[in-house]
Amino acid sequence: MAPETRDLLDDELVLRFLHQGSLQFRPRFPDGFHERVYQQLAQLKHNPGNHITREVPDLQAVVENPVVHALAYSLLGPNYQVHPHRHFYDNRPGSMSQGWHVDAATPDHMLRGLILFYYPQDTDLNMGPTVFVPGTHFRDAPMDRLASYANIRGQRNFIGPAGSMVLLHPDLWHARSLNRSSQHRYMIKFMLTRPDEPEQPSWRHDPETAGALFLSRVREFVGPINSFCSDYLNEWEWRRKLWNWMRGAPRQDPNLMDFLV
Repeated sequence: MAPETRDLLDDELVLRFLHQGSLQFRPRFPDGFHERVYQQLAQLKHNPGNHITREVPDLQAVVENPVVHALAYSLLGPNYQVHPHRHFYDNRPGSMSQGWHVDAATPDHMLRGLILFYYPQDTDLNMGPTVFVPGTHFRDAPMDRLASYANIRGQRNFIGPAGSMVLLHPDLWHARSLNRSSQHRYMIKFMLTRPDEPEQPSWRHDPETAGALFLSRVREFVGPINSFCSDYLNEWEWRRKLWNWMRGAPRQDPNLMDFLV
């Protein structure tokens, strides 16, 4: 069933995701829901992997939440699917940080899937939050070399109250950080996929203002093109390609020369 139009993302939020590679949000759930999920996870004797929703049935409500549905519909289209792969991550007190990695390496970086992270507890900087580098979903790096990187300028943390969720581009660089607290930091990962090619925008799209908005937001995130031989050109071009692909646009607009205005 299609979400209400008012619940879909608008151009501003789609562009924020396109530029940064993630979108953090916190839907409403019944009182006590996240505490109950946390306690059920704490009682698990083993990691059930893809069967986590069988062991903790309440988690099915996470991926079926109306806000999750509206966001996935907006970014992946009306025919998106919930992939059977999901996983339970337990970042234990005193655990070591994890190497940078991506969950999928798509050669053309088009948005054929999403990663959904759900955190059932309050997560602060001491609890080993997931750390990520905005915009790296357009950067190619061999996984073995990527894992050897340490802190990266501009990296950020997914922190927030219980029930916080994040949608990630599968190519976004991210990692688990060191848990300095005395509490287990839990996270559940779901995967969503797009089985078709976009034919038109699936969000609240305004074609009259979208072109100017794209140029404005890409300048804010990437910066100006200082040289046709610089990485700035690639950063702009990848974003233009994804923007047009998501809209089902046959023309490659905005025109490259518009970037210089």
